[in-house]
Amino acid sequence: MATRNTPTTSTLEEWRVEFNELATDIGNVTGSSQGDQLTTSATDIVGAINELETNFNAFVASSEVAADNISTGDGAVNITTSSGNITIDAAANNTDIIFKGTDATADITMLTLDGSEAGAATFNSAITGGGLLTTGGNIVIPDAGNIGSASDTNAITISSGGVVAVTATTASSNSTTGALTVGGGAGVAADLSVGDDLRLISDASVLSFGADSDVTLTHVADTGILLNSTMAIQFNDASQYINAPTNAILDINATDEIELNATLADINANLDVSGTYTGGGLMTTGGNIVIPNAGNIGSASDTDAIAIASTGIVTFSQNPVGTGATNNMIINGDMVVAQRGITITDATVNNVSTTTNADDSYTLDRWILVSDGDNIVDVTQQHDGPDGGSTKSIRLDVETIDKQFGIVQWIEHVNCHEAIGQTVSLSFKMKVTGAKMDDVRAAVVAWSSTRDAPTSDIVATWQSEGTVPTLASNVTYENTAANLSPTTSWATYTIENVSVDTSSTENIGVFIWSGVDDTDADNYLYITDVQLESGVASNPFIRQPIQQTMLECERYYESSMEWGEDSRFEGQPPSFGTGNTTHAATTSSISGKSYRSRKRVTPTTVIYDQNGLAGAVYTIHDAVIVSGTVAAQHLGDYGFTFATKTNAFNQNYGYYYGYTAEAEL
Repeated sequence: MATRNTPTTSTLEEWRVEFNELATDIGNVTGSSQGDQLTTSATDIVGAINELETNFNAFVASSEVAADNISTGDGAVNITTSSGNITIDAAANNTDIIFKGTDATADITMLTLDGSEAGAATFNSAITGGGLLTTGGNIVIPDAGNIGSASDTNAITISSGGVVAVTATTASSNSTTGALTVGGGAGVAADLSVGDDLRLISDASVLSFGADSDVTLTHVADTGILLNSTMAIQFNDASQYINAPTNAILDINATDEIELNATLADINANLDVSGTYTGGGLMTTGGNIVIPNAGNIGSASDTDAIAIASTGIVTFSQNPVGTGATNNMIINGDMVVAQRGITITDATVNNVSTTTNADDSYTLDRWILVSDGDNIVDVTQQHDGPDGGSTKSIRLDVETIDKQFGIVQWIEHVNCHEAIGQTVSLSFKMKVTGAKMDDVRAAVVAWSSTRDAPTSDIVATWQSEGTVPTLASNVTYENTAANLSPTTSWATYTIENVSVDTSSTENIGVFIWSGVDDTDADNYLYITDVQLESGVASNPFIRQPIQQTMLECERYYESSMEWGEDSRFEGQPPSFGTGNTTHAATTSSISGKSYRSRKRVTPTTVIYDQNGLAGAVYTIHDAVIVSGTVAAQHLGDYGFTFATKTNAFNQNYGYYYGYTAEAEL
């Protein structure tokens, strides 16, 4: 082995050469296993290594290479390796790895990761600290940390819950495209809170929502949705816009407004149009609906259902269907006909009364009085009618206190068949007097037994106040009867959308009653304009001439007497007896009468003299009253042929008499 004079100082390259030569010499040593003699003694090798170590330590301790520094002049420092990793490890001393720039006081001015090589820069674990953190391709800051510039370090604040708050207005020159996603993914609700304006910068900007997204606009005082002249809210295709420059189905200019007098979810919101809207389609101005000259109004299937010419002439392509009430199944709902009398009490009139205020009695035409006993209320036809309503009303005047009462009308099957199994609505006008008259109810009732033979006394048991009466067999409430809370002023009350669904219904009726069980004397209940109609809603009362109502009432009841007063029998048309050929001879019959109106069925007919005595007639010749058993004979639904009493009359004498004919349900 050659003796070396290893320099005590040198460059790193010279030291590299020295180490290579030593390695060559050591490699030339041949072991005894090859049979060669050692050309260099072990002592020489050890001495050379010791000498090299001494001189290298002196080199490291020299001023050019300090123990903890790698220094260079103005050039760059490059650390390269042909394979393996370059590891900078400060963990042993628990110290930091610090990168410095030209400013010795700054921790870092710029750290550039050159990504020119495949794979660029990769961090396999998180780098933590008080400043910037990067891991897995994401930028992560500590909980409740900020992102910002030197002048505004918290321009973007991110809380531990992921809520992002922007403290400054984004510059309008920012044209970066992309998406801002708020929330934790699909199905996670999130709020985007904007303290100032939320603006779409460019003309092509789009504010879009997912297919299953719901958009809720909450009104805040003095705020709204503002669109500039080129912006639009687009609906489901390119031809539908609000405030679009072209192809607009709703154009809102700068001076107009749409005001919803409620939240957007309120279906009863009002549309207040303060300006004029023009165009080829619908135009509204001043509260009117205006279409272009010779325009049409219609549905998608019939676009010209209503055609309006420039002269204002209106043409319908189909026959118009009215939306008001088309029928009233109630007869004399406005209380204008009172053939049985305008005052009905428990007193007799001139020896006999054709009417009474007992329970289950007919009063004003077609109306049955039902009460918890007899003489509970007096019934009168009143001239006190509501403004805009009938001139007449029925008044129920309490005579016996603390009892319940009401009125009922049954409808003939032929007049209510259309409503059976369908929907009806009830309306009427009402008022009361007396503080205790505070519980009045109404119901549609059904009869499910023999057709046109309903029980007139429909109440089986009157209950305590607040509980509806128990009805008679085969009579059913079709609606839940609630307290209508009447007042001392006329008002209209409605019970709508009532399903008439009782099985085997044959007749429908209306029942209106006072449920008060602590009444005072002279408490009054007034009722008029009762209407029962087909349909889900009530309409204004259908009023007809009184002569029409009179004819309808006479189908069920007719009086030849001057109706409206029970006592006026005198002056009835005379009837003459017929029989034997001998003048003035006795006979058993006098001629009969034809009814003014054909009856529902053959009626029950009663003959009266001028004083109201039933079964009696008045003889004109000598003023003798023939009384007892004068009865109509050969009855039919259109009249009776004659009246008889054995040998009671004289041939060719004239007789006064009146009659009543009743064919009620």
